[in-house]
Amino acid sequence: WQWNVGFIIAVHPREDKYGFTERVAKRKAIKKEDEENYMMSYGPYRSSFANIIPFLNEETESAEMDPYESAIILIATGAGCSYMLDAILYLRGKFKSDAKFRLKHSVRIHFSCRSIRLFQWATNFLSEVQMENVQIFANLTSHKNIHDYDEKEDVEIQENVLLPKASQAKVGRASFKTVLRQAPHASKVFFCGHPRIQSDIKTLCKELHFTFYDGHSFG
Repeated sequence: WQWNVGFIIAVHPREDKYGFTERVAKRKAIKKEDEENYMMSYGPYRSSFANIIPFLNEETESAEMDPYESAIILIATGAGCSYMLDAILYLRGKFKSDAKFRLKHSVRIHFSCRSIRLFQWATNFLSEVQMENVQIFANLTSHKNIHDYDEKEDVEIQENVLLPKASQAKVGRASFKTVLRQAPHASKVFFCGHPRIQSDIKTLCKELHFTFYDGHSFG
């Protein structure tokens, strides 16, 4: 699971106040130590996921506003977590490049899968950098090959109450019904994964008057 990812980016020099594009265009590569040449990219999207970035960039109306009064909820199962990774990378870039950046909404990421290796990789990535008002909830739905696992504890997570401001990782099936019923009244929900789960979440969002953005479904 060692990944080496390379991006080829064409930078066209243009007259700008700080000369950023000119400096970058003259370099053969952007090195890690080039803090002044920090770049950030995301997408492109031609789906409902294109709505995530504008929501993340909404300005806070009041310094005293509680971001937990509204939420952007990203839900995925299995390989559907890919759009979450992009959102996390975008947020890391925003917090790094803008010291004054604050989220108007809390961001809640709910991920579940059966594969231990995917679970380890995804949770390590998602939780690598702690960010204000960003919570990670992960569920490993299969207990096979887990050392010292007690099968009696394999109960549905719907019996548990989510801690309002704490990230969690658990073994057991995730109850997205519980997740959404405990969400703020003004929530926007995104999903990518199994079509049956997507259908259930769409129905529940309609009942709760949440804005639902159905993405890709597979499985």
